[in-house]
Amino acid sequence: MTRTAIEAEGLDWCKGLPASPAVRACELLFVSGQLSADAARRPLDAGDVRAQASQALDRLQAVLEAAGGGLDDVVDVISFHTDVRRVRQVLDVAAGYFPGDPPAWTPVASTGSYVEGLDVSIRAIAHLGDAPKQCVGPEAAGWPEGLPVSAACRCGEYVIVAGQVATAAMGEIEPRGDHAAQAQRLRARRPDARIRGRLDGRRARHLLVPPRPARDGLLRARAPGHLA
Repeated sequence: MTRTAIEAEGLDWCKGLPASPAVRACELLFVSGQLSADAARRPLDAGDVRAQASQALDRLQAVLEAAGGGLDDVVDVISFHTDVRRVRQVLDVAAGYFPGDPPAWTPVASTGSYVEGLDVSIRAIAHLGDAPKQCVGPEAAGWPEGLPVSAACRCGEYVIVAGQVATAAMGEIEPRGDHAAQAQRLRARRPDARIRGRLDGRRARHLLVPPRPARDGLLRARAPGHLA
């Protein structure tokens, strides 16, 4: 398999690190976590999570365009937050970047960043092949509507499932405060069960459980559709 590192202007913070802004492998482009930081990796817009989210998404877009793609090609996003109470603010900003067919999005909590003041990091996977993107909306996973996220995306042989949470149809957490019961509820539900009928019956097989504190009540899956 051929791997190609992608470079883009304005991402000087990557220099000197054992990392690339993005790597393309076949039809998939893996974009590293984008930050609101200058060339010396000092945070920009410290304390303003909306401005940081906008800067990170602008840089995500720049990397995608350098690779010959765009935001419409994004199928998977994981955002890392030092304060999960501000996730909605980040998603409000993201709505302007993903007005239609948004990616499968999984926000997770982070205990911090390598520099104080960096409050959000956004990494992504894009599909740059010819296959059309199919998206399943939040209603398929019992999430509140109006967010720029999909429950799952499919492109060609790949099915990406966003992190699943133990919520009712209107978004209420159930059972509240009981992490073990939430995990059991998700396993019994099977995170892909509510979407497989919408994606040609293909089922994701691998469950990835994020480390604490993000893992409580959340399961995530990602697997090639041809494993079904």
